[in-house]
Amino acid sequence: MSVRPTIKEAAKYDEAAEHKKAAHHAYLAHGHSQHAIHLDAETAKLYAEQCDRSLAAVSRQEAKKK
Repeated sequence: MSVRPTIKEAAKYDEAAEHKKAAHHAYLAHGHSQHAIHLDAETAKLYAEQCDRSLAAVSRQEAKKK
């Protein structure tokens, strides 16, 4: 009795391993894209806050001039 897998079984294992590897890469890519989206949102939020502070400062300066 042989414990070595047949060529057909070995091909199944290789296919399963490739599928698992592809799924892992897709999972990582999804995580990286979600992280990038989060960073973009945080950057936009910080930029908006900075613009608001700048507008408030300009408004105070204009009020002082009047």
